[in-house]
Amino acid sequence: MIAGGGRVPNGPWLEQTSLGPGTNVMVITLTAGILWEAMKPGYKVLRTSMAKLPFLLLPLVLLTGCAHISATIQAYHPADPTSPLQIAPGEEVTLSVTVANTGNRARPFEVRATLRNADNVFLRELSTQLSPPLEPGEERTVSWTVSIDQPGEYWLQFSVYYGDELLAEAPASPQPLVLAQAPASAQPVSEKFSPGERVRVMEPLNLREGP
Repeated sequence: MIAGGGRVPNGPWLEQTSLGPGTNVMVITLTAGILWEAMKPGYKVLRTSMAKLPFLLLPLVLLTGCAHISATIQAYHPADPTSPLQIAPGEEVTLSVTVANTGNRARPFEVRATLRNADNVFLRELSTQLSPPLEPGEERTVSWTVSIDQPGEYWLQFSVYYGDELLAEAPASPQPLVLAQAPASAQPVSEKFSPGERVRVMEPLNLREGP
């Protein structure tokens, strides 16, 4: 933010705007050279002793307490592509991501999870707007429950946005974090029998009732 002020030629300098307590201020006065004046928070910005010049000078007040927008992803689940979460087709899976506000203002970040198949084809995007806004230094975990209908690998990536600006994403590229596969069917058990050994064989019969 920049606030300006000045004076009439060869006249007195005008007071600048009052600044709130805790505001860091630096004043730049344009003359034949440049003068930097460090001011105390809460004081009005006044001109110090300067040589008179026959033209209008504009001191610029730079308020360094500007907003800083930043967020990071602290953790997410599932997270290990070498050991993906295994489920059966049609089963529900919970995806979660923990976000931290590393800026200096409360922000209603938008948290997303993007789901792709093994061919990197986009399947679905899950999105949550943080409400109430995330305070500076605060962490929050967002979760979604998704039903995976088809067998195969599912690649995931989590991200944090403020408006259209991407602030963080993890992993750095989509990874195979979910594996949907049908449970293995039971295999028949075969046994070897010794010659002469008595064996009982069970076989279903269709019986017809008599008149």
